Amino acid sequence: MRRGQMGISLALIAITAFVAVLLDWTVPLFLVIGYAFIVEKDTWLSQQVVQAGILHASYKLVVLVIRNWIFGSLGELFGAASAFRAQQAMYTVGSVFQTVFYIAMLALCVWAILRLSREKDAGLPLASGLAKKWVPGAVL
Repeated sequence: MRRGQMGISLALIAITAFVAVLLDWTVPLFLVIGYAFIVEKDTWLSQQVVQAGILHASYKLVVLVIRNWIFGSLGELFGAASAFRAQQAMYTVGSVFQTVFYIAMLALCVWAILRLSREKDAGLPLASGLAKKWVPGAVL
């Protein structure tokens, strides 16, 4: 079990980042990412917390675009036309999409946490490759 400069397990720090994603805690997530980059300066840890950040940003972006912009705009359009049942239907469909994406994010977080508990790479699809490109061998 690899330990960081403060004596904390590197896998535990990475798991903390994914728990913050799971609970939708943006500020603690960025604090963990900052800690990994500034204090620990470990390449493996940095790649794991970047994957957590990518997962969080992806979820937020999908919810913003699909729920708020698309279905929210359609709901407002139907509301302006006094079609209140259609307006409520658009809001409901947007909420269903958000729930489906949250369940997908939940599954990815649990999968990553299980892999990290065995000190393996989180291995998130697409995010793993991006993290390896963004965090090369040497960190700051």
